[in-house]
Amino acid sequence: MSKGDFESNLEAAGSFGKAQWILVFMNLYIMGYSGWQTYIPVFSTRKVDFYCIDSRNNSKVNLVDLYSNLQTMKLSEVFESNGSEFDQICVDHCSQYVYKSKPDSIVSEFNLACGSDTFLVAFSNSIYFIACFISCFVSGYLCDKYGRKNVAFFLIIIQCLSTTGIIFTHNIYLYIGLRFVAGFGTLTTSIDYIIFAESADKKILSKMGLTIMISFVLGEFSCILCGYFIQGSWHLQFAVLAVPGYVYAVLHFFFMPESARWLHSQKKYARAEEVLKKIAKINNRDPLTIHLYDTDENLANNFQNSETSSSTQNLIEATSDESDSDVRLPTTPSLLDLFKTVPSALLTLSGALSWFSASLVYYGLTYDVQNIGGDFYLNAILLTFTEIPAWFVCLAMDKFGRLRTFYISLFICSIACAILPFTAPLLNGNLQIAFAVLGKFLSTGAFDSLYVYTPEQLPTVLRTTGITFCSAAARIASICAPFIIEIKAGPYNSVPFIIFAVSGLITCISVFLVGVETKDKPYITTIEEYQQLAHTKEVKQIQNKVEAPLSGA
Repeated sequence: MSKGDFESNLEAAGSFGKAQWILVFMNLYIMGYSGWQTYIPVFSTRKVDFYCIDSRNNSKVNLVDLYSNLQTMKLSEVFESNGSEFDQICVDHCSQYVYKSKPDSIVSEFNLACGSDTFLVAFSNSIYFIACFISCFVSGYLCDKYGRKNVAFFLIIIQCLSTTGIIFTHNIYLYIGLRFVAGFGTLTTSIDYIIFAESADKKILSKMGLTIMISFVLGEFSCILCGYFIQGSWHLQFAVLAVPGYVYAVLHFFFMPESARWLHSQKKYARAEEVLKKIAKINNRDPLTIHLYDTDENLANNFQNSETSSSTQNLIEATSDESDSDVRLPTTPSLLDLFKTVPSALLTLSGALSWFSASLVYYGLTYDVQNIGGDFYLNAILLTFTEIPAWFVCLAMDKFGRLRTFYISLFICSIACAILPFTAPLLNGNLQIAFAVLGKFLSTGAFDSLYVYTPEQLPTVLRTTGITFCSAAARIASICAPFIIEIKAGPYNSVPFIIFAVSGLITCISVFLVGVETKDKPYITTIEEYQQLAHTKEVKQIQNKVEAPLSGA
C-alpha cells in the first residue's frame, strides 16, 4: 500500500507507461494541429500579383509603388521593367485591380493589395493572437479553478466551429471575426501539455516535451503541402484544416483524463485517486496500491477514537474554531500571488519577458517568409524544417541546465537577427536566407526550452495560471510581429530585425540576473515555495503535517 502523498502514488501507478504514451500521442496531435492553424495565414493572406485595370486605357498615369513613393512613368516602361503585365503597382484612385488566379488568398478575393486595406491583412494575422492573449488569462483562471480537461475541450470545439465558418466566408470582417474566435482554441495545446506534465515522471519531460514540439513543425509542413497543392482556393484549405480538429475533439473527450495532480492540490482526493487508479490499470499496475487520502482518513479515525487522549482532543477543539472557515472556504490562489515579493515578481516578469522575446523572433521570421528573396515554397520549407534540429540543441538542457541553455541560445539568435538585414546584397541574398534560418533555428530552440523550463519554476496551485501569463506575453509579441515586419525603415529595412535583437539581448540580461536553475529539482507546490525559490534560487518544499490533513477533511 502506497503512502498518502501524491508522488509515491504516482510512482505506484506508473509515472511513464502506456497511459503517459497516450497523453504523448494526444499532445503530438494537438500540437501539430496548432502548427497548422498558426501557419495557414502565410497562405490565406499571401500576396498575389495584380495590375490596375485603368492603366490599360491610359498611356500615362500617376502611380504609387509598393513603398508608397509617388512617381510618373509610361505604361510601356512599367511592363518592360516588370517583365509582366502584372506590374504590382498601386495606382492612385484605381477603379479596379485585376489579380492572378493563383495563388488564391484573401488579398485577391477582398481586394486588399493597396492603400489602407493592407492594414487589414496584417490585422487578420494579429487578431488570431489577440484572442490567444485574452484566453491566456480567462482559460488560466478557469483551468486552475475548474480543472484542465473541460476547459481544453470547450476551447477545441469553438476553434473547430469557427474554422468551419471561415470556409463559407466572403467578407474580410467576418473572416477576421472568425479567426479571432479560432484563436481562443490555441490554449488547448498548453493545457493538454500541463495534464501530461503533471501525470508523468519529471525526468523525461525535457525529452518528451521537445518531441511534442516537433509535431508543431509537422503541422506547419502539412500546411505548406496543403497550400502548394490547393493554390486555387483558400476556402478549401480551411475545409481541409477543419477535419483533424473535429477528430481531436472526439479523442479528447474519450481519452484525455483530468490532471490528478490538480485534483490533489484542490483537496479532491477521491477523484484524484480514481484517476491514478485508471492510470495504474492502463500501465498494468495494481490499482489497489493507490491510496491518496488514506493518511487523512487514518488521522481522522485516530482523532475520533482517541477520546482518552486529551492532547489530540484539545488539538481538534483548538483548530475547529480557529480554522474552520479557512478549511471549508479556502482562498483561491490568483496570479497576483506570484508578485507578492520583489524576488518572486522579478522571476515572474523575467519568465514573461523570455516568452515575449522568443515569440517575437519566431513569428517575425515565420511571417516574413514572403519578403525573403528566392522561391516562396522553398523558403517556407527551409524556415520550417530548421525547427527540427532545434530539438537537439534543447537536449543540452539535461547536460548544461535549463537556464544556461536558454539564454545562450537567445543571445546568439539576437546577434544573428542584428546581422541579417545587412547581408541582403551579399551572395545574391543567399547569405540573408542563411541568417534567417539560423535565427529561426535558435529562436525555436529557446522557445521550445521554455515549455520545459517554465512549468518547473511554477507552483502546482498556479502552474496553469503562470504558464498562461507567460503565454500571454508571447501572444503580445505574436500580435506585434506582423506589423513590425512591415516597417520599411533603416538601411536595408533593418529596423524590424534591430527590434528583434534588442528585445532578445534585454531578456538575456534579465534571465542571467534573476533566473533560477530547475534541472534535477522537484516540483514546487505552494506559493511559499515559489517565493523561497525566487529568493534563494533553491527548492525548499514546505510541508504542514497537521493543517494539510485537516483542511482536506
